[in-house]
Amino acid sequence: MAAILAVPQGWWKALSVPLIAALFVAGWNNDQFFYYLPVWWAGYGLSYLHDRHLVPPARYLWLALIGFIFAATAFGVRWMQLESTPGAGRAAWHCLIFFNVSIGLACCSTLALLLHGRLAIPTIFKPAASYSYTLYIIHVPILLIVFGCAQRWIGDSPIRASLLSLVTILGVIGTSRLVAKWVESRHVIRSLFNSVRV
Repeated sequence: MAAILAVPQGWWKALSVPLIAALFVAGWNNDQFFYYLPVWWAGYGLSYLHDRHLVPPARYLWLALIGFIFAATAFGVRWMQLESTPGAGRAAWHCLIFFNVSIGLACCSTLALLLHGRLAIPTIFKPAASYSYTLYIIHVPILLIVFGCAQRWIGDSPIRASLLSLVTILGVIGTSRLVAKWVESRHVIRSLFNSVRV
């Protein structure tokens, strides 16, 4: 949906309407979908503002970051308290969801501060930038398939589980690097956008 909204041709944006409707229908019976919407839209909104050089002032971003970290801490502590309370399953689950949402919004604030140049992080993993999005997309399905198929082999062995984890992580990174050469290629992406304009 976000990709369609970003397509240069204005009439293509109309395709996002049935997609939005389908997403809401799919998420209607899963309230997590609606809880996490602020995180997704915050990321999309930040990319939109950054592209137009309209990132909010750093002092507001610092306040937001501190606020979201405080909220995450409060929800995390409350979740741990409710987790051991009989009959508090739903309330504990909600605290965990709000903890995750707070962490997501804190990460968005951190990213905005990085874009502002007001925050710096170590660049030890800078080479991974060329395939990071592909890694983000494919790691969960691959991990689920591998560990789902290997449950009997792993059994109760921490050594086998650790060995399989290491091999799988390296495999996911290697696969991401290969796939990203095509799907994250600026040349390929520009050619797709140029074909849409025609």
